[in-house]
Amino acid sequence: MCNATDKEKGHTKDGLSIKDIQEALWAGRALELNSQWQRSVMVGTFLALSYAGYGALMVQEGALKQLAHSQGLHWQAFGVTLLGIVFSYLWTCMAKGSKAWFEMYEAAIELFGNQVRDMEEGEIAELEKAGKRVSRAHVATTFAGFNHWEDGAFWEKYDKRERDASCLTTRAGRFSPSKINIVIGIFSLGLWVTLAVGHLLCLNDGVRGAIVKLLQGEYAIGLAAALFGFILGLLFIVFHRQIESSTL
Repeated sequence: MCNATDKEKGHTKDGLSIKDIQEALWAGRALELNSQWQRSVMVGTFLALSYAGYGALMVQEGALKQLAHSQGLHWQAFGVTLLGIVFSYLWTCMAKGSKAWFEMYEAAIELFGNQVRDMEEGEIAELEKAGKRVSRAHVATTFAGFNHWEDGAFWEKYDKRERDASCLTTRAGRFSPSKINIVIGIFSLGLWVTLAVGHLLCLNDGVRGAIVKLLQGEYAIGLAAALFGFILGLLFIVFHRQIESSTL
């Protein structure tokens, strides 16, 4: 345990400044958060190139005719979808791994804050038993920043009711940017897999003819409406729950 002189100087039992430890933990958290977006940009560049390559295939002259009557364009598109699957997978894994490190720093900050508070309270109690008067004010003012989620004054200033989980209002939202990053990767992976399976099936002449007939038939509007409903359900039911912040 530290003696009173050490505590007045703000040092731990190892001679390290509590402020230095606090700053190091928060700096690590900030660095990981910043690195997360830098990695996203790096992997996102290759993912964007995959989408650009696929789009270039689909908008070239005579693409619709080739899709309906030949295998060549389907093979090319299938190859691009494989690249998209790889980069979407890497994007998702990168985002999840970065978030894990980010949460590790937050857990360390909270744990250190709890330990410091316990140590402070214990030492103050011992000093008071010895007949020495010690103010507890510095405990709250010095270490409240570690566990500000539990600080009443913090939530009084940043009231939860000022946030919502709706995309139809202008208030701040209870969403996690890092979780949104992960969901983008999951959605992209699902989209590329769907396109890959579609082009793979279209390599068969009979299946390709049936798909073309379906898209041009009387059920085309119903199919489009079903796809539209599926996307909305995926967005507002599945993804909406996944991207809400566990803190806010």
